[in-house]
Amino acid sequence: MEHLLGLLAPVLGQLAIGDGRIRASRAIADLALVGFASLGVMAAAGCLVAALWLTALPRFGPVEALVICAITLIIVGAVLMVIGTGALRRRKTAPPPPALIELLRDIDTERLVRDHKADLLIGALVVGLVAGGSLPRPPPAKLSRP
Repeated sequence: MEHLLGLLAPVLGQLAIGDGRIRASRAIADLALVGFASLGVMAAAGCLVAALWLTALPRFGPVEALVICAITLIIVGAVLMVIGTGALRRRKTAPPPPALIELLRDIDTERLVRDHKADLLIGALVVGLVAGGSLPRPPPAKLSRP
């Protein structure tokens, strides 16, 4: 949690300097664009894994095709993790205002989660039901082993 607050503090510090509304609207627009871009990337990755699955299924069978897809996703994830940690280490950001850091460190996140655990679980359940409830149910697949 401390690492997450350290990443969030410079953004909040930049919003506090200068014209906050303009910076806030730009930050919100940037976050929305990053969100849409990441949805597109995830959809493309899903299409690639489906294509790999369909290509490997007749040659290797259902179990081996699943293992090939899983190993591919693990390798891609590990490479992206290495690239991401390297980019985070190289990035130099302006130090946030000390008052903002103290304010963020004074928040007792453990107590908040402990006191509102039921609210968080109900919220996660509702989000999961809403997200999964609108998905069409595919017919059961009939796999035959050659």
